[in-house]
Amino acid sequence: TLAQLHLEKGEPQTALIHCQAILAENHCMESAHRLAMQAYAALGNRSGVANQFELCKQFLQEELGLEPSPETVKLYKLIR
Repeated sequence: TLAQLHLEKGEPQTALIHCQAILAENHCMESAHRLAMQAYAALGNRSGVANQFELCKQFLQEELGLEPSPETVKLYKLIR
């Protein structure tokens, strides 16, 4: 929630810091990966968006045997 609020306030760097802290604790939290992708996009960092999506895919596959949700894939395609 805090990361989302910072993103909405136009503070993508701060939002990204919060996302990274969340993901350090829970690698598979897709909502945090999506917020991080949005923060990278707001910063104009297209490679950051792509890297975050790939990390999301990797963690989900390795730890849960799953693919990213349609919501995550849709967001990635929209902002990449």
